[in-house]
Amino acid sequence: YSETNVSTTVKNYTYQNGVLLSMTSGTERVDFTYVGNKVNKATWYGGGALLENIYFTYTGDLLTSTLSDTSNNPEKIQYFYNNGILEKMERGFTDDNGYHQFVIHDYVYQSGNIMNRTVHYPYFGAPDLYTEYTYDTANNPFKYMNPYLRLYFAKDNSNGISANNYTEIQQYLPDFQTHYTDETIYQNNYPIDIKTRTDDGTLLIHLQIEYY
Repeated sequence: YSETNVSTTVKNYTYQNGVLLSMTSGTERVDFTYVGNKVNKATWYGGGALLENIYFTYTGDLLTSTLSDTSNNPEKIQYFYNNGILEKMERGFTDDNGYHQFVIHDYVYQSGNIMNRTVHYPYFGAPDLYTEYTYDTANNPFKYMNPYLRLYFAKDNSNGISANNYTEIQQYLPDFQTHYTDETIYQNNYPIDIKTRTDDGTLLIHLQIEYY
């Protein structure tokens, strides 16, 4: 949602005995299978058709990679740790010319939160994007989600890795800076309504969260 161009997305999460079985959004659905408490596979469907399977690989209790089985430039995500804490996530893909690093995320933490993130774009040679975050003290909506799924979903949004929730985001490119502020309504120490605005007050995102 934004004030100038409205686009609404609804995501529904289906659980059984506290275990996330699937997530749906529009005509897309992803089903998760497990071995013990570890996610073994994510199966994506679109319009009722199978799109791809994502396979999860572990070293001990650490998720080390996910790999797509799609025939069209299959994506591989690799996770690197320091004392068991994620410090780097690397996304790449394979084509007829071999494997390519696509995007690399470097994380720095404080008190269980990602305080800054640097995103590198080796495939395109684009400038690095550096982001600083400020947090509240409330619980993150993903607090009780399977930790391996929190890492998997971080490929699109790193907020799920942190213990708390953004209140401010400052982004830096070599010749450009942006600043965003989150206005949040809470219930039982969890966010239920978040509005992300630019410094001039423009509404960029309006996120509403329901808990069960």
